[in-house]
Amino acid sequence: MKKKNLIIIVIIVVIMGIIGAYLVNGIGKSSKSKKNVEKFDSKKIVEKVDSKKIVKKTDIKAGSKENTNEIVLKNTASQDNVAKFINDYLSKVVSDSNDKVIKSSFVQNDKQIQNATVYKDLKNSNGIKYSLRIQSGFLPINRFVEVIVDTNNPSKNAVSILGKSMKYSSEEKVFYTVVNSSDEQKIKDNIIIK
Repeated sequence: MKKKNLIIIVIIVVIMGIIGAYLVNGIGKSSKSKKNVEKFDSKKIVEKVDSKKIVKKTDIKAGSKENTNEIVLKNTASQDNVAKFINDYLSKVVSDSNDKVIKSSFVQNDKQIQNATVYKDLKNSNGIKYSLRIQSGFLPINRFVEVIVDTNNPSKNAVSILGKSMKYSSEEKVFYTVVNSSDEQKIKDNIIIK
């Protein structure tokens, strides 16, 4: 009888161990959050654009609606190299990521030096597809905004935001400006493309 009770106790302990491992390791987590991580691989993009080797580490937090990543830059990196890296990185995010919204935070010397949000595959009321990039500006109330219009010849379009015409860079094929607003939703809702 004691042997039978011991076997039952061992079976119960094994089952409890399996259940505990299941819960701790997240075996039962939804595949939706895993898909977000698989879709956006910040480290691969960093490898493609970090020619000066200024990135110390990257950290990705996958969410159900957006991914947030933090990129920590080496303290010794120059401002020029940092600015070039951030621009190249965000451009690559626009072209390589399948996600609709990506938030990026760039940190150097334990201080956040830049925030950016990339919105992909947006459509205006005329059905014109575009991507939007919003970065923190020189002042807390400013935002640097870029719009990439998805047409054969975007230079024929006119883009304005919050009543202000955006300039077009034929080299980069983007419309850009600085706006005096930190409200990303307001910025996003007030883009007019003709």
